[in-house]
Amino acid sequence: LRLRGRTVVKVNYTYHYQQGERCIFRYDNTPHHPELDSFPNHKHVGDEVIPATAPDLSDILHEIDAILYPKQASE
Repeated sequence: LRLRGRTVVKVNYTYHYQQGERCIFRYDNTPHHPELDSFPNHKHVGDEVIPATAPDLSDILHEIDAILYPKQASE
């Protein structure tokens, strides 16, 4: 994070979630997938890399919550 004036700017980020040895997902902005429209932002899902916007920590926690506690079809 950097401070620009009174605004905090996220410069580099990685949000990684795994269960045991298995990576469930990882968001990051490491500039190694220039072929993606969202470059440098992207998401790893298993062995796949997909375009993604830079999430906030609350977005990540909601995504993990949905994985841990999936809603029932009747809800």
